[in-house]
Amino acid sequence: MNLIISDLNFIKVIIITLLSKDSTLFVNWLKFFLEILYYKNHKKFFVLLKYVYFFFFKYLKFFFKIKGLKFNVKGKISLGGNSKKKKQSFLLGNFSLTNKSTFINFNKTHVNTLSGVLGIFFFIFF
Repeated sequence: MNLIISDLNFIKVIIITLLSKDSTLFVNWLKFFLEILYYKNHKKFFVLLKYVYFFFFKYLKFFFKIKGLKFNVKGKISLGGNSKKKKQSFLLGNFSLTNKSTFINFNKTHVNTLSGVLGIFFFIFF
């Protein structure tokens, strides 16, 4: 199990996802990883994911020919008990949902955690 959630595999999943321009692999890996991860560490992981994409986006944009990324998570993030749902998202690059020349690969899934359900949405614009 440590093989699946190691740092090297995390980078490999991101690279393969962006090379193939298919968000299915990343979303399925993220679902599997979040079901294993303790629910109070979800917010820390999303902040790490945001910084990894922000740091590498200028290289990703030119090497993988990607115009933008959009990532949304809705639900009970790092919360337990009877608390409100939260939304966390980040947007990278220039993109438009109405532009006909932009191709969009979109995938969504839900993750069952101990505290509730998380909805994950991931867009790749190229």
